Amino acid sequence: MNLFKNKYRILSSRHPNHDYNAGVYFITICTHHQKRYFGEVIGDDICLTDIGKYTQEAIQKIGELHPDVEVWASVIMPNHVHLVLSVEVSEVVETSYYGVYNGTVSDNETPQCDVSTMMSDTANKCGRLSYLISAFKSSVTRYARQRRILFAWQTRFHDRIIRNSHEYDMIYNYVLSNVANWHNDCFYADDSETPQYDSLYK
Repeated sequence: MNLFKNKYRILSSRHPNHDYNAGVYFITICTHHQKRYFGEVIGDDICLTDIGKYTQEAIQKIGELHPDVEVWASVIMPNHVHLVLSVEVSEVVETSYYGVYNGTVSDNETPQCDVSTMMSDTANKCGRLSYLISAFKSSVTRYARQRRILFAWQTRFHDRIIRNSHEYDMIYNYVLSNVANWHNDCFYADDSETPQYDSLYK
């Protein structure tokens, strides 16, 4: 926390020397209070709820909607989502199934669509990665609201810049084995405890 103009604000978790417009990232996005909105793990499989199934569809559409992005691995857990994705340097202007929004979006709002707003302008203001994750989260929230499904995301998301092939292999394998290891997962052990993300793949 930091004091600014007599008001406390949460410091950004983003790396100060990286603009987040290109790179390879390990992303973790949690539900509000880590509630198990997406489904339950039964054996080595996860049985997804309706909102979980839509979230899976939204992940599959990321690469289709954004030519500069490739999702290398993903998993939907009962109360969080992991993504391994790459973002290429791109000048692509796109209008998507998420909509192109003007400015930033909170986790509980639907983006204000403005087809005349260029995606690249938005990306340059808040980082391409932040734009992508905000658009993804908002699309899931909008789906839930339209169907009166109780759902909310945790504010923001956690990212790690993947710096080498060793990190990539460790994280990739962690994501693929996440369902099978659910009962040992830090999110499963105690929903109120803040997980140590850097320990996920060590």
